[in-house]
Amino acid sequence: MGNMKEPPFGSTIVMEIPISCGFPSPAQDSKQSPLDFNKLLIHHPSSTFCLKAKDSSLTIFDINKGDLFIVDASLVPQKNDLIVVDFEGVITVKKLIKHNGTLFIEDTEGKVPMKESIHIKGVICSIVRNIR
Repeated sequence: MGNMKEPPFGSTIVMEIPISCGFPSPAQDSKQSPLDFNKLLIHHPSSTFCLKAKDSSLTIFDINKGDLFIVDASLVPQKNDLIVVDFEGVITVKKLIKHNGTLFIEDTEGKVPMKESIHIKGVICSIVRNIR
């Protein structure tokens, strides 16, 4: 790979080359830059937390069992955002929707109008999934 410097501890190298299904050219030297997953995925560290899906009940939102989702509590939820809410004492994931000017939270069981007893804990910004 040419002159490859050792990356700082905890960082990953990003190879800036086009990805194809064939074998790469051995002559192709590419740019390399460290990738910091914290900088890539966490924009407001003091208000960001991660949760892990414990079962497959969130597949309607493309969140599978074992997925980590990164939640930012500093963001103002917008229409169609996936949000983490405290709903009747249970922390869960819902989709924020707007219908005829009214905000609702939605899941597999339908939609419920937003009310004071529903506390939004944050907006899901990223989902981290292992595929193996």
